[in-house]
Amino acid sequence: MRRALTLGLTLSLFSVGCASEGPAVSVAELHTLQDAAEMGELHYGVPASLTLAVGYTETRWQLPDAGADADHHGMPTPVGVGGLRPWLASDPVGTAAAELGVDAERLADDPAVSLLATAVVLRAMADARGEAPAADDPGAWVEVLGDYAGLENEGARQSYADEVFRWMRVGASGLGADGSHVVLHSGSVRLPDGIGATQAYGGAEYSMARWVPASSTNYSSRTAAIDHIIIHTTQGSYAGAISWFQNPAADVSAHYVIRSSDGEITQMVHERDKAWHVGNYNSRSIGIEHEGYVADPGRWYTDAMYRSSAALVRHLCTKYGIPMDRSHIIGHSEAPGATHTDPGSGWDWGRYMDMVRGVPEGPAYDASYSGQSVPAEMTSGDREVAWVEMRNDGRATWSLDNTRIGTSAPQDHASPFFDAENWMNDHRASGADHSDYSTGRVGRFTFMVTAPEVTEDTTITDTFRLVQEGVTWFGPEVTLSILVHPRAVVGPVDEDGDGSPADVDCDDADASVHPGATDLCGDGVDADCDGVDPMCEPMPEPDAGTGMGMMEPDGGTGGGGSERPLGAEGCAVSPSGGGATGLWLVLAGLVVVARRRRVRSAA
Repeated sequence: MRRALTLGLTLSLFSVGCASEGPAVSVAELHTLQDAAEMGELHYGVPASLTLAVGYTETRWQLPDAGADADHHGMPTPVGVGGLRPWLASDPVGTAAAELGVDAERLADDPAVSLLATAVVLRAMADARGEAPAADDPGAWVEVLGDYAGLENEGARQSYADEVFRWMRVGASGLGADGSHVVLHSGSVRLPDGIGATQAYGGAEYSMARWVPASSTNYSSRTAAIDHIIIHTTQGSYAGAISWFQNPAADVSAHYVIRSSDGEITQMVHERDKAWHVGNYNSRSIGIEHEGYVADPGRWYTDAMYRSSAALVRHLCTKYGIPMDRSHIIGHSEAPGATHTDPGSGWDWGRYMDMVRGVPEGPAYDASYSGQSVPAEMTSGDREVAWVEMRNDGRATWSLDNTRIGTSAPQDHASPFFDAENWMNDHRASGADHSDYSTGRVGRFTFMVTAPEVTEDTTITDTFRLVQEGVTWFGPEVTLSILVHPRAVVGPVDEDGDGSPADVDCDDADASVHPGATDLCGDGVDADCDGVDPMCEPMPEPDAGTGMGMMEPDGGTGGGGSERPLGAEGCAVSPSGGGATGLWLVLAGLVVVARRRRVRSAA
């Protein structure tokens, strides 16, 4: 019933919602992955946080690798940062490209456009169900997420939604495929009843696994004894591999699939059956797929996945009498006739085999201080770059996803240096800059700091420590100390406290000297500060003998019907602009200067 419903939805989903006569948005406006997520919310009503979380779940915000193992098990390479599935009947790639007015190649190569395509497809699938959930209620998109992943099994659909929502709760940050810094801020997600709780499913032979059967057309009966275990990399997401193995046209499968973030295991083929994963070794082996990409081991080969996989392999070796050595536990690339490279050089075989054999290990997470860079002084409101470096003294490789620097003493307090545009939240400054900080390497954590508001010079300090999310806090505490200056006062200052800005009353020391003098002229100053400006006083009556005269306003005593012209500063001037009138203006200016000097001297 689920299969029929899913196919019905996907076949018809793009006849509703996203169909249009032309592109609804201009992709020319897109510059970063953050832009794409926000545009998806603005134009398609898909929560930006949901779009970012789907992209992170599928590819860690990278473009899927199209290298030597791009066609792993015949599975088409997922498209774009959102991991669009080319094998779905709905053809999400072609339809999203048409909606955005771009070709399929643009979706495969342009990170921001491909992430906007994720929002397009999510909205179309929501419309196909009858009504799109609200943009401010990401938890209501749970069924749409199952459709997007192309999953039919109810347990697998809920597992995928739970993974997406988990990233929304804990947050994530890092560099996207476009080179921009991307931040998924952590926040609460209200889920429908029954979603998000750990659920067990019958049918799995390993007690820690979920059971999601592959299509019966993708495996066959076993014809030989089991004596090998093959380690694979999915070259795609966990949910993508499950969806592909359930596709009747795939002609491939594996016994187990393991998720990167938490080591969750899904069994898809019974051990008594022959999964199709490694050519002529299929009959004698058990295949285990690990989520991720060969070319990006630091982001995908996590401590949780290693541990989960090693425990499964130890169980299988004990159950079938398989020697725990590298002759019987091999990578796909090591099987006779193999053409693939997985799990690649980034797979830590030494550590993995120690885990399989149960060799005691040192602490997974430990660190020692290496260095820091922080501005010595800042002004309130300023933003500056800071970083802290730590040496990895533990066994586990630090990742972009879960290894972070957070506030300590007390743990998770709100930092006074919180930068809303850069931090994941007020107590998580940053994740590791890179995902390949293995044992012995120095890892850097770079973040912005915003100087808090102060009213006087104040030294602000805060303490930080490394944290592996959901696992442990580790390493020494680091203190950041910055001298913060108050903001500079902008504008005139009333230095003498008379209620007027400086110089308006002509004497900043004595409020009694012409306080608040008014501008009588309209020239911006009361030139002599006595309440009367000689520049605007009536000029002497015209003297026929001297030629000094003014043009009277219309109707004045001077007769005639013309107005007298006014100078640029509001004072009357002679039409000629020179002669005796010019001399009068010069003399008046000298009087002003003399009076100003006397007033200043008296003060």
